[in-house]
Amino acid sequence: MKAEFLSHRRTQRGAALALVLWALFVMITVVVVVMRLVDFDLDLESLASKRFISRQLAMTGLAYAMHPKIQRDDPLLNQTFPDTTRLEVRILSEDARLNINALLAGGGKAPLQRLFQFWGVSEREAAAAADSLKDWVDEDETRGLNGAEAADLAGQDVSRPENRPFLSVAEMADVRGMAAVEKVKPDWREFFSVKSSGRLDYQDAPADFLEVFGLLSREQALAFAAFRSGPDGKPGTGDDVVIDSAEKLAAVVPLTPVQSEAIQSGFGAGSPLKRIESQGYCGGLNYRISVVAVPGQPRYLDWMEGP
Repeated sequence: MKAEFLSHRRTQRGAALALVLWALFVMITVVVVVMRLVDFDLDLESLASKRFISRQLAMTGLAYAMHPKIQRDDPLLNQTFPDTTRLEVRILSEDARLNINALLAGGGKAPLQRLFQFWGVSEREAAAAADSLKDWVDEDETRGLNGAEAADLAGQDVSRPENRPFLSVAEMADVRGMAAVEKVKPDWREFFSVKSSGRLDYQDAPADFLEVFGLLSREQALAFAAFRSGPDGKPGTGDDVVIDSAEKLAAVVPLTPVQSEAIQSGFGAGSPLKRIESQGYCGGLNYRISVVAVPGQPRYLDWMEGP
């Protein structure tokens, strides 16, 4: 009887120990989960804080750049603070970008096709994209040789011609043929505008445009772009060499008569309309605000922002 009692007690103790161990396991698991949730919340809070600070820095840079007296070389536009946060601002002429409406209105299908081919699009696909862009904006229903009007696009997952100028560069993306451009040149949107004057800026036009529209050789275009960007190699910063005429361009890279004529007809000193790109940096996170505006005027013609 006594042995039976002792055996029962041992069984109870074993069950109690197992219950204690299980409770301990559950408690440890809960503590670990709670700690991870706390760490996750702290990470989110830290990320949100960094995002807020970097956006505020970008907004500050934008406010500086919008002042009518500010110049590209003003030290306010590029600052690093003691806590390692920083802001960087570039002020570029909007005329550094091609005005797609002005180009097509002036019969610019051929140079547009040349640009697409320059970027690596096949001749057939470049012709289709250029003709389709033209068909999208013209007022008739006559299809270009390689283009497409509304009747040709029935059932296709592309934008049908609106027979009006593009209201934004984003509208271009859905035109037939632009997928081929996107494939070889994902950043093509950075080269177009619907706000620029239609004459490319000597100071800020990319080397691609100098070669395609100014008929410069690749070596000439790269040499000129490097010269005007100054020691840091970045356009729109304080050490840029000012180029505001064809004569100054020709002094850097001597031009043939054909090149000189192309430069004179397609390029200019730019307009007051600027593209301001302001970036704030905090703890490895950056935030960018890009606007199109005339500095000193309170109205923005375009506004984009994001990490």
